[in-house]
Amino acid sequence: YEAKGKNLFESCNIEEVNFKNHSYDIKLPVDTSHINESHEKRKHKRYPVSLYSYIKIGLKKINTSFVLVRNVSREGLLIYSNNELETGENYPLNLHTKESVIFLNGDVKRSFKGNSYNQYGISLKISNTKVTNDMNYFINRLEDSFAF
Repeated sequence: YEAKGKNLFESCNIEEVNFKNHSYDIKLPVDTSHINESHEKRKHKRYPVSLYSYIKIGLKKINTSFVLVRNVSREGLLIYSNNELETGENYPLNLHTKESVIFLNGDVKRSFKGNSYNQYGISLKISNTKVTNDMNYFINRLEDSFAF
């Protein structure tokens, strides 16, 4: 099923198959009434990256852990970690970019437990002008590198 240039897939039964002119015509009953075309809730584009970060877990300085940042937007990150993070909790992160280290805080909004690592969607809580400027500079550089 295609709507507004987006391919949306739905499982279904095949109703009919016809062979004509050396090709198959397949008739599928597809109920699209439940598909919400505006299912994307993100306001900002995500950019794929491979950056490392350190995340502080708990109150002790020794509980700092390495995480891999897989994508970034103006409001969030997708990170991979071997540690378990609590959904709804806030964690400090140090994002290491080519030019600098950006000191962030973010809330875990979603999680997916994998076999060898866990994935976490982080909503950033930007608290001061320097962090805002650093993130804007970093995202603008990403946008420039992805512009065709």
